[in-house]
Amino acid sequence: MHRISLKASLLAASAFVGLGAPALAFDTVTWNWDADVQTQVTQTIDVTAELDATGLNMVENEQVFIGTATSTSDLNTITVTPAISLDGLGTDDLARIESAATSVGNNGSIESDVKTDVDSNQLTGGTEIVDPLTGLVSVGTPAVIAATSTVTAITNAQVDSSATGVGNNLTIDVAGGDAILVGNNVQTAYADITALSSVSGVTVTDYAGLGSLADPLVGSAATSVGNNLDVSVSSGL
Repeated sequence: MHRISLKASLLAASAFVGLGAPALAFDTVTWNWDADVQTQVTQTIDVTAELDATGLNMVENEQVFIGTATSTSDLNTITVTPAISLDGLGTDDLARIESAATSVGNNGSIESDVKTDVDSNQLTGGTEIVDPLTGLVSVGTPAVIAATSTVTAITNAQVDSSATGVGNNLTIDVAGGDAILVGNNVQTAYADITALSSVSGVTVTDYAGLGSLADPLVGSAATSVGNNLDVSVSSGL
């Protein structure tokens, strides 16, 4: 609401002079203007998208994981003699040993080259439990996700060890002329997630090119993730 009050005073000394007519003079003019104004603005905005798509990929993803997921990779007492790669490329190529353990509750991967609509719900862990007597809500027992990679007693070889534990993972890749993505993603993880990578007892003998290795002699990585979402949209040009 707007209220406008305007008061103007005009002081004038004017005279009208005519033949045979008396002069008329105005000493004061007072002008009062009071107004109450109500203003209401209504906006309606319509946005229309016209698409000439060559196809449509529509996905409904529902994933529930309750329980235990464990993975173990255990390598020990490995000796390479002489210190060359297993394919015999030469003495400058050190053998390589890889150990990987991966545990995942829910995993989804979507690839498309046309317009894509995604509605995804991933749940890892206990679901809601309602006590019929008290009405109290609990989330139940958490899920257990564990990944362990152990490498010990390795001679004359490079070592790459990795352990990965993930509650929920979703990857969406849309690429092409119709690279349009409309999505709804819900991820819930109620879980004990652990990852352990352990490397010990690595020795190298009779190898002269140790300082020229492109990768480290020993690589060890452990990753624990509750929820992970990876989205890529490109025109493909």
